[in-house]
Order: sequence, then C-alpha cells, then structure tokens
Amino acid sequence: MTDTQAGALERVRMLCELRRFDEAAALARRSTATAPDDVDGWCLLAQALLGLDDDEEALRAAGRAVALAPDHEWPHRLRSIALTSLGRHQDALGAAIECVRCGPFAWQTHARVAGASSALKLHDQAEIAASRTLELGSTDSRAWVIAAGVAASKGDRELAARRYRRALALDPQDADAHAGLARTELKRSSPLNPSGLAAAASGLATATRADPRSLAHRRGIDAILRIFLARTAYAVCLLCVIVLRATAHSGTLAARLTPVVLLALPAAFVAHFVAHLDHDVRAHLFRTIRQGLIGVAVACEAVAVGVIVAGAFLPTTARASTVPVAILGAILSRVTLAVEFRRKVPALRQRQSRFLGMVVALAFVGAGALLIVAGTQGPNGSAATVAGVISLGIGVAVGLKFGRRR
Repeated sequence: MTDTQAGALERVRMLCELRRFDEAAALARRSTATAPDDVDGWCLLAQALLGLDDDEEALRAAGRAVALAPDHEWPHRLRSIALTSLGRHQDALGAAIECVRCGPFAWQTHARVAGASSALKLHDQAEIAASRTLELGSTDSRAWVIAAGVAASKGDRELAARRYRRALALDPQDADAHAGLARTELKRSSPLNPSGLAAAASGLATATRADPRSLAHRRGIDAILRIFLARTAYAVCLLCVIVLRATAHSGTLAARLTPVVLLALPAAFVAHFVAHLDHDVRAHLFRTIRQGLIGVAVACEAVAVGVIVAGAFLPTTARASTVPVAILGAILSRVTLAVEFRRKVPALRQRQSRFLGMVVALAFVGAGALLIVAGTQGPNGSAATVAGVISLGIGVAVGLKFGRRR
C-alpha cells in the first residue's frame, strides 16, 4: 500500500467517524478502483455504504473483502451487519459466527453474534454473547450499549437501563446510550406518567446534540410527541363519553361544572409534560402543533375541549346537542394523528396500512353506531344522529378503500 493510498483510507476512516458517509463512500470508491486488492478499502467502503443505508451495495463490498481475506474478522462482521439490515437474519448469524472464529478475542465479534441472535429471538444465546462482549470490552461504552440492546430485546428493561447508564459513565457523549436509555425509560414508565414521556424526549434530544446527523434520534423525538398528543386525545375522548353518559341531560350546577372539573385531568397531564421537557424539545413541540396534519389534530382536540367548556354555560337542551360534536372532534383528532404517524414512517405504512385502515374504519363505524343510539334515546338528539351518520359513512368509505387493497 502506497503512502497516498494509506492517507486516503485514513481520511475515509475519519469521515466515517464524523458520519459524513457520502464523502467517505465517494473517496472509498476511488480507493478501491485504484487498489482493488486492498481489503481495508473494501471494508471502509462497506462501512460508509452501511451509514448511507445502501445495504445491498454494502453487502457486495463486504463480500469482496471476505473473498480477499477470508480469515479476517472485519469483512465477516460487516457482511453480517449488512445481512441484518436486509432482514436476512439467519445468514447474518452465520457470518457473525464466522467472524468470531476469525477474531475470538475481539469484543466486536461477540457483539455481532449478540445482535444477530437477538434479531432471531435467540435470547439465551444473545445474552451469552453479550456477557462475553462485556468481558472483553468492559471499558468501551459501545460494548455496554450493545449488551443493553440485548437486554432490552428480551424484555429485561432494568438490566438494559443499568447497562446504558454504565455506557454513559464511560462516555457521557455516547448518543446511542442516551437514545437507548430514553427508549428504555419510556417503556418502563406508566402511560399516565407525563414526566416519563418528557424524560424520554429530553434524552433523545441529548442524543441528537451528541450526534446531530442522526435522523433516528430526531424521529424518536417526533414519535414521543405524537404519543403525548395521542394520549391527550384519548383522555379528551374519554371525558366526552363521560359527559354524554352522566351529565348531558341534567341541568344541575354539578352537571354543568363536572365536565370543566374533569378537564383539569388532561390539562394537568399536558402542563406536567411540557414543564418537564428540555427547552429545545419544548420549542420543537410548539412548532410541530402548528404544522400539517398534527396541527389539524390539535385543532380538532381544541374544538372538543372548547365545546365541552361552552356546554357549561348553555341551556340543557343545547348542551346535549354539543356533546356529539365534542366526541367527533376527539375521534377525528386521534385518527388524524394515526394517519400522520403512518405518513411519517413509510416502512410501517407498507406493512400495516391495510390493518390500520380497517381498525380506523371499525372505530368510525363503532363511534357512529354509538352516536346514533345516543341520538335516538335522548331528547333533542338530532345532532348526535347526524354526527353518527357522518361517522358511519366515513367508516364504511375507509373500510371499502382498504378492503380492496392487495
């Protein structure tokens, strides 16, 4: 290898560490064209392509490196990572075992077996490999992050959290450790605990600051904000149902004030969540709720809340007619959030669009049936009946649309 070639490869390594994978891949391609028998050049090209999510090309580059150096662990490890990204988990495990054969004393090889085994739900085998990873790489935060991921995949969130914290003790700037701990704490927290949601979002914000080029961490923050908005929509929808069942046709002072008092519960949830957010995430939340479909969802939720509050000051007959409007607003808010989530995650949309579409259709049909029944049973139920018919029609239309999909 010439000095020029060695310098080029060192620059590729540096670009990969900086996550400037596009530049790294371009330079690595030139290097492999100049020196097609250089194993390191092909390995670095595979690493850069993996960073660009070009898994097919990465697999070919790693395969070329394996052909040139079948007894080196790095090419087998890169090939295993590419196979995992392509969903070929059994092949990935085979390549991982081969890289352990070539490098039995490198923690990275055992970490690859741990990751490939987890993908196949071979949790005992994955934990054995993770333990070996920690024995050989106990001073490297990345080893602890991988071992934490193994614990999380088998459902041991306490162990996962401890391992992520150990990784952060070794490297406080490890973005993957911050993100993994945030996701683990989110799963450990109660659905009714807004501070758990806020802590997870703030943890992902810290991960984003440590690794500004990572889209996964930013998408994680957006996902948590959508979870928050969805839970708020559920709370408002439940409140609307309670109002319909208990107070809609009563003119007493208690009946008028009960909905307003109950609104304090979702209001406290929202206030607690916002108060515990990282400053940057709070600003991002306020930008998010003013844009696109999420803005529409928030507007529908605000209409539902406004109608409930207004009902406290309206005559009994008028108040009974406003409750279905509030219910419909809350339902539309939740459905809009579901649509936005699917739009933001194309892979989920491809796998689950028909299933989610049918769930949404059933939800609209069920809500329509309930509203129609409520309208026929109570006085002045024309608004409930109209809202029920509209909801029923939407449900049938959505069901027909997704039912025809192959």
